[in-house]
Amino acid sequence: GERVLGESRRALSEALREFGAEMRAGRLAAVTGDVECLTARPTISFAQFARDYGWAFAKPSHDGVTR
Repeated sequence: GERVLGESRRALSEALREFGAEMRAGRLAAVTGDVECLTARPTISFAQFARDYGWAFAKPSHDGVTR
């Protein structure tokens, strides 16, 4: 019920805070070859990802056209 939901939200909030602290401390900056190994494709930079797939995250305008 409500109690379980509240506990779940607190646990998620704490996990996200810890994750953010680890990122800021640079402990999650290791680069591995896992993506390339799993996908059998070369990795791309975040900038390239944004150019290629930015449209998927854009909010459509009132006329339904994504800009």
